[in-house]
Amino acid sequence: MTLSKLLSRTAILAIAVVLFTLPVSTRGDTYQILALQTDNAHNLFGIDTAGDVVISSLSSECSIAFGGSVFFCYETFVGGVLSSLSTTVPSLAYDDGTACVPSLPPGVFSFIRGVCNNGREAFASDIPRRGLFTGPDPVADFLHGPFADTIFLNASGDIAFADPLNEEIYEAVDLSTDPVPEPSTLVLLATGVLGAAEALRRRFVR
Repeated sequence: MTLSKLLSRTAILAIAVVLFTLPVSTRGDTYQILALQTDNAHNLFGIDTAGDVVISSLSSECSIAFGGSVFFCYETFVGGVLSSLSTTVPSLAYDDGTACVPSLPPGVFSFIRGVCNNGREAFASDIPRRGLFTGPDPVADFLHGPFADTIFLNASGDIAFADPLNEEIYEAVDLSTDPVPEPSTLVLLATGVLGAAEALRRRFVR
């Protein structure tokens, strides 16, 4: 076997080993469910790009906070904790997602309502299990039960939703950092190995 063939085969083998030993990227988000506020006299208003949630309130809390002068206000929750009260709409970069029909496996889910944002989906269903699910198809993971009414989803995957059966407003904080494959790194490595092999071949041919 000539040296050039040996080097070529070695380079191909090295690339194959790298490709088959690299971890495979999969999508499976992990969430932390935070109970924010009762839905009695409270309504989910929106979620921003950072995952801060705003709830509109018609309750005694507003009256107490503002000295009995107002009964309607907006509550802003940061990290699941009440951060501020305001009589005007908080100036945030709202990112609620848009109403959509999620890509459901046929015959598996009964769709009630859904929202999509940046390739992500969150939807309420009652079949095969009643509650809130995340998508898209073919992955439809159960997130919370027994029900989800208003649903907001930001581009980062954080979900704010109301559960009238539990009489609670929640936030599902996406704790995952989805691994992003880097094909450019593989191309660079393969190019480098092949380039080195060719340089060695030319050197020894001379």
